[in-house]
Amino acid sequence: MHSIGNLATRELIAVEVAVTTQCSYCIADHAKRAVNAGASKQDVAEAIMVATALRAGGGITHGWQAMKSIAEIK
Repeated sequence: MHSIGNLATRELIAVEVAVTTQCSYCIADHAKRAVNAGASKQDVAEAIMVATALRAGGGITHGWQAMKSIAEIK
């Protein structure tokens, strides 16, 4: 079905996607599948941190916009 990467790599990518979409059931399922396919717990943790950093980008941007909008208020 998939010709790119091994199963563990694909499941780690699925963990990252699940973290960014905030699907707790998907996160747990794909994390277990990744480890069962040969990924280490450290690999899963790193995938989660990458996705978390990507997810934080929106929060930082929106927070900056909020601060910018109140900067003019005295």
